Amino acid sequence: MPPTQTVRSPSGPLTAPAETPPLAALVESPRVSAVLDSAHVGDIEGALGRISVSGTDHGRSVKTRLLTLLAILGPGLIVMVGDNDAGGVATYAQAGQNYGYSLLWVLLLLIPVLIVNQEMVVRLVLQSSGPPSPRGSCLSAVQHHRQTHHPRFIGYERADTVIGSVVVVVGAAALMGVADYAARSADSSGTFTDAGGIAHLLGMNSTLLGALFAIVLLDASIVGAAAVTLSTSYAFGDVFGIKHSLHRGFNDAKQFYFSYSAMILVAAAITLIPGAPLGVITTAVQALAGLLLPSASVFLLLLCNDKEVLGPWVNPRWLNTIAVVIVGVLLVLSGILMATTLFPGLNVIAVGVYLTVSMVLIGVAAVTGLKWVERRRGTTAVAASPPTVAETEKMGWRMPPLALLQPVTWSAGTKLGMLALRGYLVIGAVLLIVKTIQLSHG
Repeated sequence: MPPTQTVRSPSGPLTAPAETPPLAALVESPRVSAVLDSAHVGDIEGALGRISVSGTDHGRSVKTRLLTLLAILGPGLIVMVGDNDAGGVATYAQAGQNYGYSLLWVLLLLIPVLIVNQEMVVRLVLQSSGPPSPRGSCLSAVQHHRQTHHPRFIGYERADTVIGSVVVVVGAAALMGVADYAARSADSSGTFTDAGGIAHLLGMNSTLLGALFAIVLLDASIVGAAAVTLSTSYAFGDVFGIKHSLHRGFNDAKQFYFSYSAMILVAAAITLIPGAPLGVITTAVQALAGLLLPSASVFLLLLCNDKEVLGPWVNPRWLNTIAVVIVGVLLVLSGILMATTLFPGLNVIAVGVYLTVSMVLIGVAAVTGLKWVERRRGTTAVAASPPTVAETEKMGWRMPPLALLQPVTWSAGTKLGMLALRGYLVIGAVLLIVKTIQLSHG
């Protein structure tokens, strides 16, 4: 009889084996799963079709695979388009009105960031009860109804994510172009106030154009409000162990629907405050999202390298390399924002170069120092790699319930990185408050 330990679950204490069950045991036992709501179990019910999870890919034609993609297509597309919410529309409109087409190149950097982060989110969704990142939680919400589906659909999910990434970047470029046109036609470049102002400028040239942009803004607001509040409601359900699924009726999941409705009402109340500087509020929220993105990406990266969480689905080394580069770029961009907030007259390009060189030197020094300490202690770490398992076991693997996961033991390097990340967040938050106050006072 293996030793046991008492662990805590949302519904109370459990008694569980002290050691993590072997991979084969997890594969063979369908009860060992992180899914927290039984309503999330079942076939895929897409807008364009229904797919049985008990089916097979063998011998399927190109036409059948295309129909499968059409049935699955949607969640990745929705969450990416949800990124272009009212705040996104305002941000891209501001870039277009104030800087014209000069910032379009930034959108090219956005594509790999979206694809890499959301691909990791997809694997977490398929294997667990949902990812932790703010943007990833949106994907968790719209995909929550099929978390227990067979991982053989992961290729379709990845395609869904890539298509959504391209669509959102094309939409962002279009918004920047429209805002630039509105600014040039009214000779108002560099005077952005809010997205509603762009609709007004377009309306001065054509009532139809102004009305269309206003409809786009309204639609973006609805999509964003639904995606963010719904994902947060799902997160509450996971944390507190309550029923949380749109597959359930109101009487069966009252707390879920109450939290969803309450957040929408609070958001609506804020926008209706008389004289509220909505443009400044929107800009500050978007800047906060950018500030939190590197830290969210770091935690996502840690989860996707945890063998207890993803087992054979952990990140390969090449993906970790790309993810680290992306986090570094995001940190450099955040550093530029911090530096220009303190010293508005700084050259942005020079600051970016200095920050990049500094980060590389600090990273090399930190890695060298940690390796030296490990050699002195005789605890040289071995790089983790995905466990080698049979394809059938890999496809059947599921993350065990959260209560059965062993506590995470961080290495000295991870602890140092977390300490630096905390410092970055504190400094960034303070400077963001300063910048918001500056904007509110003109």
